[in-house]
Amino acid sequence: MRLRPDGDFGVTPSEKIRVKNEKAVAPYAAAFSDLIHSSWDSVVHPNALTEIRTFTAPSTVGSMATFGIFFDFIPDAQGNHAPTDQYTVTISGQTGAPVPPDQVFPPPPAHRSYAFVVE
Repeated sequence: MRLRPDGDFGVTPSEKIRVKNEKAVAPYAAAFSDLIHSSWDSVVHPNALTEIRTFTAPSTVGSMATFGIFFDFIPDAQGNHAPTDQYTVTISGQTGAPVPPDQVFPPPPAHRSYAFVVE
């Protein structure tokens, strides 16, 4: 897997992809969309602040798989967010160099889309 200049990810046919979403400060309030042109192989919550999902990229060169994550941040009683609060999304594949993590900070709630192009 590699990060392409257009911001999408380039993957090999049938490459196994791992998506780890971690929240720095409770509560975890993120939501993954359905995976388009593939399906989630596994969904695991190893703790209250982490979600790990895996999927297999399509097998046909030129096809793509996409999903989105909605990141919500819940303020405290005074309407403030912890200064250290953030989500960190780490995406890895079976091939290529590590890709820098995607960090999402409050406020407001945010949405990110991720696309994987089979090369």
